[in-house]
Amino acid sequence: MGYSIGVDFGSLSARAMAVDVSDGRILKESVYGYPHGIMKDSLPTGRKLEPGTALQNPQDYLDAWQFLMQDLFKDQELRPDQVVGIGIDFTQCTMMPVDRQGIPLCMHRSFRDDPHSYVKLWMHHRAQKEADDITRQAGLRQERFLRYYGNKISSELLFPKILEILRQSPDIYASADQFVEGADWMTWQLTGTRMRSKSIAAVAALWQEEEGYPSADFLRTLHPGLAGVGQKLRGELVRPGTCVGGITARMAEKTGLPEGTPVACGLGDSHSAFAGSGLCREGAMLMVIGTSGCDILISRKQVPVEGFCGICPDSAIPGYYGYEAGQACMGDHFSWFMENCLPASYHEEAKRQNMSVFRWMDEKAGGLKPGSSGVIALDWWNGCRSVLMDSGLGGCLLGMTLQTRPEEIYRALMEGIAFGKRMIIEQMETAGVRCRHLYATGGVAEKNPLIMQIMADVLGREIRIPAIANGSCMGSAMYGAVAAGKKGGGYDAIEEAVEAMGPSVGKRYTPNQSASAAYDPLFEMYREMYFYLGKESRILKQLAVLRGQEE
Repeated sequence: MGYSIGVDFGSLSARAMAVDVSDGRILKESVYGYPHGIMKDSLPTGRKLEPGTALQNPQDYLDAWQFLMQDLFKDQELRPDQVVGIGIDFTQCTMMPVDRQGIPLCMHRSFRDDPHSYVKLWMHHRAQKEADDITRQAGLRQERFLRYYGNKISSELLFPKILEILRQSPDIYASADQFVEGADWMTWQLTGTRMRSKSIAAVAALWQEEEGYPSADFLRTLHPGLAGVGQKLRGELVRPGTCVGGITARMAEKTGLPEGTPVACGLGDSHSAFAGSGLCREGAMLMVIGTSGCDILISRKQVPVEGFCGICPDSAIPGYYGYEAGQACMGDHFSWFMENCLPASYHEEAKRQNMSVFRWMDEKAGGLKPGSSGVIALDWWNGCRSVLMDSGLGGCLLGMTLQTRPEEIYRALMEGIAFGKRMIIEQMETAGVRCRHLYATGGVAEKNPLIMQIMADVLGREIRIPAIANGSCMGSAMYGAVAAGKKGGGYDAIEEAVEAMGPSVGKRYTPNQSASAAYDPLFEMYREMYFYLGKESRILKQLAVLRGQEE
């Protein structure tokens, strides 16, 4: 029996999954929480951080890798010599400056106290001004790439983060031999081979098949020192499933894996989850619903869609264009509410009922009729990723009175997320890209039937939930099998791996017609608020200045 291993490096933890390549059966799983977590308030040195900062310590990734591999093999149920291949996925854009040997600059004693020497996580939003500057200059020059990034560059992408480093910490910029994505850095550490994921470059680094990265001439208009950044992004770009190399002797010694075990090119977590959810056909859309949300759809054609941050070739499935959108706050939305807004009496009542507070609130909110509270929420607690692509926007609750109850606010937050998803799908279909089949995966999709039913009702579409808890890990395991190839005990194409290893559909949520009819007028109210507060009014931007998120 041969198996592959998928490793998913998330925002707070890393997960590993060993999967039988013949049928997709999960043999073993392991999880490792990052000791440093997300650094938003201070560095390990004690230095305070500015609002909107989100950093990580790359040592956590190395420690996670070693722990996960050792944990998978510790009871000898699995034999390392039966591993056919390994796949890696990461949040994106999660980037770091490194020296010539690939050592992150934050590991240099002289740079430990500089925030710009650390990993900038995808949710790092301090580079919004840089993103706006890139958008403005690209628009003035009519740069082609702008059309395929929604006509507005997101602060979550690579170039705003690099430009922020250049402006705020020129010493770090000058000392960086390369700027590397987390997924590319991990495969480099495992194999000693410096290759970059074509998928991640296309999604997060403004790379286009015809033109490559933005031109030096364009970058010079942003900052004279940025013109030569291409040298800091050097490296061969390879498609998903490409074997970038084999496990080095050093990594083999640390983990017990055989030296030379094939490692696949890295992927973004949501793109990996697409195949991992059993999808590889045109018109299929996957909603990854966890701490935040990411939506992936594949199509044979490339069509610009306003407000979509990446329309890229070979990003999820080779041979297709991937369309990516998302919502920057989903599971975090509900955690925020429970921790900051729920009265103590509700926590106490949930305890008396021997329920988690989430389950207790789901029961109370589930008993309400659609829109019966008269409250509507704009789901921008962590900015608006799609369609407005503005990380400086804040969330809103409208229509509350002295009679408004916590469960009504909680349900309104769920409805707001569903309305935001409808905005994304309608924007895409208006541009001519059809969503034919809708799937969802991730922690929220697995654990919360109420929000999934609300989403089905708001969207007026059936939602299918693949019978797997972590599609990203499974997708990485599939791509690990492709890196091995048929001769190495795996597969020669991702379609073959999906056919053999893909999960079945576990749950289906069918829209309730009466609920859908009730939500239609509420969605029109949401749409009106969406564009007024998100584009026409300056109120939310001015509030962002007050809380220090924008200058």
